[in-house]
Amino acid sequence: MPRFRTCLTLLVATSVVQGIAQAQASSFVSGDAVGVTVQAVTGFEGFADDPLAVGLHFTFFRASGPDFDFGIAIVPAILGLLAPDVGIGHTFPVGSGALMLKAGPSAVLLVTGMGSAGWWGLHGGAIAFLRLARDFGIRLEVTPRWYSGDGEQLSGATFGIGLTSLPTPGR
Repeated sequence: MPRFRTCLTLLVATSVVQGIAQAQASSFVSGDAVGVTVQAVTGFEGFADDPLAVGLHFTFFRASGPDFDFGIAIVPAILGLLAPDVGIGHTFPVGSGALMLKAGPSAVLLVTGMGSAGWWGLHGGAIAFLRLARDFGIRLEVTPRWYSGDGEQLSGATFGIGLTSLPTPGR
């Protein structure tokens, strides 16, 4: 009798885990997300003391294959500074939201009346998408960054929070 209960318990547990996995997979589907974030910029030596950046993000979720995240940020305190990103990642459904791990090339471009400069680099980080409504949510981002240019090495991170559209479940 104990062996029968153990088998029955394992069968029920397997069914519950499979049901939860299917529910999570259906709650975050393929599609596109567009959003705006406010980012704290920290750790860059010689950079303005922890400035804020405003970023525009386009994220493309795919049911199979890699996901893509494109962004461009400006730092209002430093006129003429643009920071584009291109990230390739993988998204994991978590409850009604998702967690994306991404990495890719980045740049910091500075154009002023006195000249221009550019730093090329890499970034790698994580983005959490928290669903607030059927097709709307919050984007939380933590992204370490490394840049090199003009004989200088820069490293730091951005921490962002913002609003985003999300793919509609069941479409």
